[in-house]
Amino acid sequence: MPKLPQVNIRLAPEHHDLIRELAQRLRANPSLAVGLADFLAQASESDLTQVSPLAHGLADEVAELKERLEDNRDFTRRIMAFAENINDRLKALEELTAGMQPTG
Repeated sequence: MPKLPQVNIRLAPEHHDLIRELAQRLRANPSLAVGLADFLAQASESDLTQVSPLAHGLADEVAELKERLEDNRDFTRRIMAFAENINDRLKALEELTAGMQPTG
């Protein structure tokens, strides 16, 4: 592995292990930086222009899925109301025919 530049930062001692682990994971998997940058941008909500296009694409897909889910909920409600109506009508018909049958 090529020698990488070093960064010195000052922070509270309780964060040292976290930063070391983060640096180790970034060295092992540089693409982790994209997800980390997205997370930081969304967490701070200060500069959403730094959010990667991948995150924007995922957000669009989630929005589309939510819309489809809501459409499916509406359709399911209509189908359930239709089924209940049929069930009520069937019960009424069964009661009517039961009352018409001769006893005995």
